[in-house]
Amino acid sequence: MMHTDPPAHTRYRRLVQPGFKPSVVRSLERRVRTHASACIGGIESGVPVDIVPALAVPFPLLVICELLGVPGEEWPRFYEWSEAVIQGERAERREKASLQLEMWQYLVGVAEGRRSAPRDDVVSALARATSDGDLLSEAELAMFLIQLLVAGNETSRNLVAGVSTHSPSTPSSGSGCEASRTGCPGRSKSCCAGPRR
Repeated sequence: MMHTDPPAHTRYRRLVQPGFKPSVVRSLERRVRTHASACIGGIESGVPVDIVPALAVPFPLLVICELLGVPGEEWPRFYEWSEAVIQGERAERREKASLQLEMWQYLVGVAEGRRSAPRDDVVSALARATSDGDLLSEAELAMFLIQLLVAGNETSRNLVAGVSTHSPSTPSSGSGCEASRTGCPGRSKSCCAGPRR
């Protein structure tokens, strides 16, 4: 989807939009908050912490596990797969190829499984979405899931890590995002805004 132009891009967008309609996103809010609380709860108050491995890495991947309808315990492997796809990451070429193949086989399996036995999750919604009789093939669905895993993880990780530098303890950050959304610094307003209704 990222590397296509209309009309192919328009087709992809039309087919994946049902999986991310507002009602679907709202249904995930409670579980997303639970994962966030668990990650933050593991950080000891008053002790210096590297926010990247403590929060910025696991939290987005736990949410992606929710989107894929797979156990949250899978997130460390998802992290390895994501890193194997990103250019510039240090890893042997053969090792990266092996991890990418493993990721592809896993996600193709998820796509095929949801099409034959749908669940109440985003992948099932994507697998069943049709437009004028058209639907995503298993390969197309798997490619979209790879983009969701890699691009969704990488961008969210950077966002969480960056926004964490504007905590309530930072004099220029006002009252902090949790205390008051109106007190957010301009650069982090997008992360503070709630879901659009």
